Amino acid sequence: MLAGKHVLVEKPLATDAALGAELVAIAAANTCVLACGHQERLVFEAMGLFDAPERPTRIESVREGPWTGRSADVSVTLDLMVHDLDLALKLMGRSADRVAATARAEHGKAADAIEATLGFGDAEAVFTSSRIAADRKRTMRAVYPSGEIRIDFLARTFENTTRFPLNAAFAETRIGADPLGANVSIFIDSVLGVAPRPVVNGEEALAVLKLALDVDRASGLPSHS
Repeated sequence: MLAGKHVLVEKPLATDAALGAELVAIAAANTCVLACGHQERLVFEAMGLFDAPERPTRIESVREGPWTGRSADVSVTLDLMVHDLDLALKLMGRSADRVAATARAEHGKAADAIEATLGFGDAEAVFTSSRIAADRKRTMRAVYPSGEIRIDFLARTFENTTRFPLNAAFAETRIGADPLGANVSIFIDSVLGVAPRPVVNGEEALAVLKLALDVDRASGLPSHS
């Protein structure tokens, strides 16, 4: 970005808040597009969930899988939970005001399994992430005043008891079928001026990073091994 190049960063934006803030400042100073790879947002966009007229009162998220050794230099919070933290911030429409967490480490100093409870005013969100689980699981339950939505990210399906007109065929849409590719395409379009902005910009990615670091601090374990 110092050379005037636009950048799409794989999530998370950085591994510490100071560096993340520096990236955001450099992008602004050099008029560069800074984006981050939180492409799960496109799944919710394809579903139509971001158009819901209500805010969730509770979110329950599980994102876990077996140990592979991947990203072992950072906590599972920065590796996996960041996706769900980003989705929760977008759905809640506000920052968290309470953070509590418990975690355990098996392969280093940082958390390999963690459970966090976050408060968003009167709403609450519970996140469970693990990279030492027996099986892969990617689910979210969002409770609204008019009902609830249960999402299976692996099966690419959802159950909906709310009154929201969600798209059951979201996985067949362009962005729903390939969120990763769509995220890159939208980044390129934002660079070319065709799209008004990337899916997740630097400021939003920094907010997610700060929240993930807060979760790790609340657990008592470091964010880096």
